[in-house]
Amino acid sequence: MTFECLTNFDIHSVAGALKLYIKLLPEQVIPKFIDDRLYELWKQKNTLQEDDLFQQFHEIYKDIPPMTYNFLNELLDLLHLIAMNKEITKMNIENCVTCLAPSLRGYPFVYTYSIQHYSQLFPKEPKVPK
Repeated sequence: MTFECLTNFDIHSVAGALKLYIKLLPEQVIPKFIDDRLYELWKQKNTLQEDDLFQQFHEIYKDIPPMTYNFLNELLDLLHLIAMNKEITKMNIENCVTCLAPSLRGYPFVYTYSIQHYSQLFPKEPKVPK
C-alpha cells in the first residue's frame, strides 16, 4: 500500500473531517452497553490469560449491532493500516487512538486493544471464485 494518493490532499483536513463525522454521530461508536461490558472485562485482565482475555473480548464484540460492527471494521482497518505504516505516517496505535478518542467517546483501551488485535477480531473471509 502506498500513500501517494494522499499527496494531493491536506492530511490534517482529511483527519479533521473524519473526527468531525465521528463526533457528530448521535451515539459513541461502540455502544455504551458494549463499552461497559468491555470495561468490566478489562478490569479483570490481570487475572486472565491473554487467550482468555481475547476470547471474552471477541465474544462481547459479537453483540455489536451489524451496522456499527461494519463501521467499526472499516474505521479500525484504517487505523490499523496507519499504525502498521508508522514509519511513513508517524502514527503508532496509541497516537491514532489519542487523536480520535475525544470524538470516539468511550474507553480508549477498547480501541487500542481492537487495533492491536484487528486481524483476529475482523478476519477477512477468503474470496471464493464464482
